[in-house]
Amino acid sequence: MNYSIAFASQSDIPEILNLIKQLAVYEKAAQEVTVDEAVLLRDGFGKDKIFDCFVARTEENALLYQVFHLERTLYLPRRHYCGCILSRPRNWKSII
Repeated sequence: MNYSIAFASQSDIPEILNLIKQLAVYEKAAQEVTVDEAVLLRDGFGKDKIFDCFVARTEENALLYQVFHLERTLYLPRRHYCGCILSRPRNWKSII
């Protein structure tokens, strides 16, 4: 299967939010989701963004999103990236 990896775009926001909500339901934490599309737009694509996101796509659709954010610590000058992979179960075979 051929796929490409690139930074997500603003047009991916609805799907990213949908996958965040699905993950929260799976983890029995749906009530804890307070983010919306406006927050994702501001925090991921705004002037002072706090996260980035890659998307792996086939010609037909997006297979997965890799969200990562900057984490700073007081005792280490380095920046650490922590991430979360979001994907629909129907795509899992394609990814592996």
